[in-house]
Amino acid sequence: MSSIYFWRLVAFVSLFCCAAALSNCGSGQSNTTPRNGAASLSPQLLSTSSWNNTDGTDQSLTALRYQLVNQTCLTCLGMPKPPTCTLHAGNTPMAFTAEPSATWFDIAPISGTVAPNSSTNITISGISANALPGSNNKGTVIVRAPGYADNTQLSFTLACGISGPGPGVILDPPDNSQETCHISMVCPPCSTNPGGNTVYTITSVIRTSGSALYQLSANTNLPAGTEVRISGIEDPSFNGTFVIASFPLANQFIIAQPLLADATSGTGTAYVPEKVSCPW
Repeated sequence: MSSIYFWRLVAFVSLFCCAAALSNCGSGQSNTTPRNGAASLSPQLLSTSSWNNTDGTDQSLTALRYQLVNQTCLTCLGMPKPPTCTLHAGNTPMAFTAEPSATWFDIAPISGTVAPNSSTNITISGISANALPGSNNKGTVIVRAPGYADNTQLSFTLACGISGPGPGVILDPPDNSQETCHISMVCPPCSTNPGGNTVYTITSVIRTSGSALYQLSANTNLPAGTEVRISGIEDPSFNGTFVIASFPLANQFIIAQPLLADATSGTGTAYVPEKVSCPW
């Protein structure tokens, strides 16, 4: 056989091999399955959870201070429905953990599994006033679950007007003064009003010609139209639930009281309730 015919035969055989290998020859690729049997996977899609408000998201309780400092159970302090948000799972099981951001409040449950398209309640079960860093406190709860987006966050605010004496400190003799705590839970993706769920100290008040001027110990800039609950002023005619008419200075606000006589009085507290706006 001449050399020219030999090399033509080699070229034909090579062309046949390429066709049989589905044109993979010379590409450096293989059409065989990897030895470990692994196949490439698409990125895993996260399931979607949702929330809604539940009864008890905004309420108050009044208790003796020594009870409040030494007792954490909210229902034990007389609150019928602790603040609660309802968590709804998506189309896959939601094995969640719930993490509070601070030690001065307790949540329940701290973990669990929600069946697909089912729900469970996340509740503020207790507060520890003994550990409160200040008179107005805000905490968050982050819910995490495999297969779900992290940092599903709800917020919890507590305005008691007191701060704890410190960890491990027992009030002796017992402090029998009464304290009112305002508690609010905000379920995502809701929003709240500026200055909401906050207690402010009133240093003095004077009413002339049907307008009461309340002087505060700090700047608040509470806008006109803000609901405010006044308590603790010696002259009870200044106490009650009102709507701010105006604020001449950052640490003042005026309330219209056209049917009441001129008067002056001393200290008290002004509480601005939290107003929650939700998309549902």
